Amino acid sequence: MQNDFIVPERGTLVVPGALDIISNINTFIHSREYDVILACQDWHPVNHKSFYTEWNGKNPFDQVEMPYGIQTLWPVHTVQGSWGAEIHNGIDQTKFKFLIRKGMNPEIDSYSAFFENDKITATGLGSLIPRNAQLDCVGVATDFCLGSTALDALKFCNNVRVLAKGIAGITEESSAFMLEELKKSGVTIVT
Repeated sequence: MQNDFIVPERGTLVVPGALDIISNINTFIHSREYDVILACQDWHPVNHKSFYTEWNGKNPFDQVEMPYGIQTLWPVHTVQGSWGAEIHNGIDQTKFKFLIRKGMNPEIDSYSAFFENDKITATGLGSLIPRNAQLDCVGVATDFCLGSTALDALKFCNNVRVLAKGIAGITEESSAFMLEELKKSGVTIVT
């Protein structure tokens, strides 16, 4: 829930509906249902290879082949130390126990909060999750980071849920596809 994904007209990769889920996420944070609240933060160097500006003749949302597979090229976003990388001030951050930063290697993108996109390089989050925990996921984008995080969470935790009132995706079609993939994989979608 970083500024670049949320703030209309200023964020560089705004996810439709992201601003609308902030109050729901705060409701979850304050529900007293959770022992631990943790956050994930994209923290890209300015020369990250997922940025279309690093590729001659490429445009946002073009795709290129990387050593770990197909990479969608994004507008420059969530650059380390920038306003766009800050967690939106509407989110109550006082309850965060951990903050996991990802996407710091300029050669590998990172959608999941557990692994970089090479599916080998771990962020360290997996070591913080007990196998018997209930892990609830909220945030953006359903079709990329949120969905990838929930799928990878199954490798560490038996009870993974996505809280539908606390998510937003880039497109309806790709978000619906991801939600179906999550269900098939064993993630519970809470409506």
